[in-house]
Amino acid sequence: MADLKLVPYLNFEEGKNTYFPAWTIPDNAVKEAYNTRYERGKWFTRGGITQINDTAASGNAVTSMFRWYKDASTKFTLWASGVKLYFLEETTDELLEIKTGLTTGKRLRFCDAEGVLYCCNGTDNNFYINNYATTLNGALTNDTQGNNAQATSIDVTSILGFPTSGTIFIGGEGITYTNITSTTLAGALADDTQGNNAQATSIDITDASAFDSSGTIFIGNEGITYTGKSTNKLTGCTRGAVGTREAHSNLAVTYRGRLTTIARGAYGTRAAHSTLATVYCFKSTDFSTDVKFDNLIWHLNRLRGYKNHVTSGLPQPAVYWSDVNIADANSLDDNVSPVSIPNSETIQNWVVWQGIILMFTQNMIYQWTGTSAEETFDIRSRYDGVGTSSPDSVVKLQGGVAFINTSDSFLHLYNGTTSQILGFNQQDDYKRINNDYIDKVFCFVRDNKIHTVAPLDSATAPDYCLVYDLLNGRDYLDHGYSPVASVVYDREKTAGKEKTYIADSSGYLYRYDFGTSDDGVAIDAYFITKSYEWGRFDLNKDWRSFRLHGRSTTTNLTITYDLDGANTFAGTVTLDSDNKFYFAAYSHDIAFKFRNAVLDSVMSVYGFILGGHAKYIGGER
Repeated sequence: MADLKLVPYLNFEEGKNTYFPAWTIPDNAVKEAYNTRYERGKWFTRGGITQINDTAASGNAVTSMFRWYKDASTKFTLWASGVKLYFLEETTDELLEIKTGLTTGKRLRFCDAEGVLYCCNGTDNNFYINNYATTLNGALTNDTQGNNAQATSIDVTSILGFPTSGTIFIGGEGITYTNITSTTLAGALADDTQGNNAQATSIDITDASAFDSSGTIFIGNEGITYTGKSTNKLTGCTRGAVGTREAHSNLAVTYRGRLTTIARGAYGTRAAHSTLATVYCFKSTDFSTDVKFDNLIWHLNRLRGYKNHVTSGLPQPAVYWSDVNIADANSLDDNVSPVSIPNSETIQNWVVWQGIILMFTQNMIYQWTGTSAEETFDIRSRYDGVGTSSPDSVVKLQGGVAFINTSDSFLHLYNGTTSQILGFNQQDDYKRINNDYIDKVFCFVRDNKIHTVAPLDSATAPDYCLVYDLLNGRDYLDHGYSPVASVVYDREKTAGKEKTYIADSSGYLYRYDFGTSDDGVAIDAYFITKSYEWGRFDLNKDWRSFRLHGRSTTTNLTITYDLDGANTFAGTVTLDSDNKFYFAAYSHDIAFKFRNAVLDSVMSVYGFILGGHAKYIGGER
């Protein structure tokens, strides 16, 4: 008998390849890949997800998610469900309500600029949210009481920017309050270091009975410390100790840092909090109430919004643009004027790429260019071969803007000149997107991969994630998440600290955290090789040996084989202690399926060595 032929298959750098016919698949590629990745020389199981909230938000679908970067160190995860807007307290995974009154089912759009978050949905009044942070001035115990031996009041270090009634958030607890202790000035203050009524370091107020013998008062945007109190006179004052020193009129409202008529545990979980624990307060204010924008964008130091223009009930080929001055959020400059869009097309989405605004309509990509002066802007067509872009699929890349084209369901890249399909191997999977529900597709970029969450085949809501690797053109298919994904987001700017969340149609939130299970459910991961035939069609083979190269073992890895394209994978590879298997199978070709579906376990396969004898059909060669 001829010597045993050993053929190594230790390099699968081609990833998944769905070329047809199957025999054209290269040896360093696989035919199917499901919940797996090929990176760093091996196939391994994708990361898992973990459920965040035990109670569904409003019992409604999550319609919008956003990562708000208020500043370099303050980040909030916001999401809209039903009529409410929530933020996720990430240390406790509590969902805390910050606004209500939204229209159920409307997709909220966000734009953050200079520490302020702007929101619109095309129906409700446009609004912006500012977050103010301070600290507790006295510890809170885990009961219904306030701090500093108060039954229904809480002392905080500062109330600058706080609404007179609202909600504060400490850890995973939201606490409502209905008032802030206050009085009024008894004499105006100039914009200097002086007190009022010709006093150098003293300030007269109308009633000081509710104020401590020393502390801080807050007027407008200024916090003033004082060291003593005599009847209604505060002494030893230091102007502008907190905030900005400014002039204040006689009888200007003067606050102390005391929130009254509190309700502990109004949102989240009531807990104990230490002195100087961080306190957040979100303040919401309407803007541009006359024109309700469908979307917002930050460009050339201006916030700009668009809305389809309607005259006498008939759609017009125009878009409203709002030139909102961000520098002074309390005095918004709304210069609203219509700018013509050709062909009466509706903008699906827009992005700022390489300093210009790209607008995606049903059949065109438009460019809006110019300077910060409104009247100098010009709209011109850039590319007319895109077909309709799925609204929430548009993502920015370094080399262009990617989107799902509803005409062919493929992932396209617009590079500033033309549009092209990304990759070739992806097409079989992307063709499965249910075009009737393609408007539900979401794309996000993470780890140099475009993730497309989409409804495949007959599904009416996103149930698969198509993953396209930008570095090498490989693509993968993920499934089995516990939720039916309705929104996915990823905007973390620091490498290695990305947070990706998946929300479902029932109001539950899940974090894609690279765990080893889907919230306690094993991840069913597998890949299927091509059918190996060792060259000539006129040769059959006696398959005799198999040796696995990888860190997986029989405890978490199932290997089966299929002969001559039967697609049954009825044969089982049983590895010994050296990861070897000896078998006797006779066929023209053989394919292998590597699968891991064991809870809290991952697959890690580098490759294998296959041994056998090649024979002429009807006899040994």
